[in-house]
Amino acid sequence: MGYSATGVPSRAPRFNLSTRVVLHLPEGNFKGHSINVSQSGMLATFDRALDVWLDGRLFALVGEDFLGINVRVARVDGRLAGLTFQVAGESDRIMIQKLLERADRTPI
Repeated sequence: MGYSATGVPSRAPRFNLSTRVVLHLPEGNFKGHSINVSQSGMLATFDRALDVWLDGRLFALVGEDFLGINVRVARVDGRLAGLTFQVAGESDRIMIQKLLERADRTPI
């Protein structure tokens, strides 16, 4: 991640990614669909509204792989949610890389 001309950290580039996702939270499973992905997180829409700051495990169908990573709900607008990846190790980095490889690499 770089910095803008004003010295503010720039956002990680986002790439279009449309795939099914399931978010496992203490209150149950939320089914959804991804919209875009970056090195730091994902924007997705879900079958119901989420609460912000919840921690859960996101599963995504990527090609023939069903991948999981811990996330935090960072922002919510109705059923649309911004999720931050909680990277704990190499397996999480591999999952993020697989998501990015599957995405349309044209930055949005």
